[in-house]
Amino acid sequence: MFGLFELFVDENFARLKLLSEQCSNPKVSIYEDARTASGDGLVDLVISSPPYGSAQKYIRSSSLNLQWLGMAPAGLRDLERQSIGREHFNLSERVEVDVPLSSAKSLLGKIGRVNQLRRHIATTFLIEMRDALSHTCHRLRSGGHLVLIVGNNTVCGHRFDTQAYLTEICEMLGLALQLRLEDHIRSRGLITKRHATAGLISKETILLFRKAA
Repeated sequence: MFGLFELFVDENFARLKLLSEQCSNPKVSIYEDARTASGDGLVDLVISSPPYGSAQKYIRSSSLNLQWLGMAPAGLRDLERQSIGREHFNLSERVEVDVPLSSAKSLLGKIGRVNQLRRHIATTFLIEMRDALSHTCHRLRSGGHLVLIVGNNTVCGHRFDTQAYLTEICEMLGLALQLRLEDHIRSRGLITKRHATAGLISKETILLFRKAA
């Protein structure tokens, strides 16, 4: 296992060296929340791996790191409320919201007939991803590119086609899909299956979009 880790580290060092050779003085920025990032037309390239739609418990899996590094002074629950793809909602938060995509209404209706909470989780995920992608699109320069690494998952036994929904949102925002690739997950750490109704996350989709010049 250590040999694999060492191999991946060496490969990433080689990639960084190649990047520095081909890009003179690249400027990289990381924003805490894409839904509130300000500024328009400033970025040439955005690379992001959005959360799975409630398929992974991100805050729980990173809770030890967050507490150890002192990055959760107000508690983990507040961090979870700020995260996209969360699955815990108080009753007061579970208000009826409009489905942001007509193509998802039928599926969300089927999920709701099985579990209303899961329907709310999936709908909220699409709404918050639409907001994040909208701000991201505004930040891209004309002719700029967006790369998304997206994984589909299963909700209440129904296939939740995340990559198709996010592609539809991006195209609604004026981005054109240039390339779609699939990468099969050979996981040594990611929990790819949570329970019988969640299904197996076996691959991810890489989507390349371009903003009109």
